[in-house]
Amino acid sequence: MEINPKKDTPIFVCYRTDKLVDVWKGLLKHNFLSCPVVLKEESKYFGFVDMVDIVKYLIAHFGPSNILGKEKDFWDLVEEEKTFATKTVNDVMTYPLSTRNPFHPVREGYSALAVVEALAKEELLHRVPVVDSNRQMFNLVTQSQVIDFLHKNVTRLGDKANMPVGEIKGVLKEVISVTEDSLAIDAFNLMVEKNISGLAVVDEHGALKGNLSLRDIKLISYDARLFWRLQQSVKNFVTKLRAEWQTKHGRPRKLKKVKATATLQEVIKVLSENKIHRVYIYDPTTKKAEGVISLKDVLLEIISS
Repeated sequence: MEINPKKDTPIFVCYRTDKLVDVWKGLLKHNFLSCPVVLKEESKYFGFVDMVDIVKYLIAHFGPSNILGKEKDFWDLVEEEKTFATKTVNDVMTYPLSTRNPFHPVREGYSALAVVEALAKEELLHRVPVVDSNRQMFNLVTQSQVIDFLHKNVTRLGDKANMPVGEIKGVLKEVISVTEDSLAIDAFNLMVEKNISGLAVVDEHGALKGNLSLRDIKLISYDARLFWRLQQSVKNFVTKLRAEWQTKHGRPRKLKKVKATATLQEVIKVLSENKIHRVYIYDPTTKKAEGVISLKDVLLEIISS
């Protein structure tokens, strides 16, 4: 059985010489978080560029000026900042970014286990390209797709399906968090500093109230009014994201948390059905997060003996 049997889905790529503005528009338009980067002169894949990388570069480019605090359309800001308008993908694909978003392909016909092992063991790998004999990419397997596969084939997990997640190595640990009154931009900068993809949002007593993820940038509407939102509190930022999620999906976006006694198959179900990348493990007495289990944690446990 194949993890991702779809082979007719178009794959969008960009060149290192493409303008950042155009790539940003394309990612928003097609609702993508990233796309492969190609060396045009050699027709070889170089890596992936994430929407997150572009946003980080934009913040650094505009610097500490008040321009990011203006409630303006992003494209108007670009018109005002002529220097940025000429920036290309190459400007954000410098070392070590190229190693943070590696192009780690497998050939068609490789076993599903080979893909899962790569996604589980390679710390910075979140997607595995599938290439043909000419090294041309025609498919892509992500961590989320593997989780969906496991959810549909949970019986293949055997006894591990009923394993309490609190027993999984490394998931009960200090959870990096921000308070609701922190600025959103400070929260995103903390994720970059700690090299993590998500933060718990807590109240003044440390009780778990929500989650903020780098992937949340994907929910920003096409007018890209991201930058002035980054100057708002985390609480306001998350509230706005929830409203957009409700509009887009027709259902509320809720924080997902489980007790340490929850089983592995229960967590896989939550991850798959809610299309999320982490679930917090919380203490129902203190209301505080005592750990977090990610997609990679699940995959590591699946392949462990």
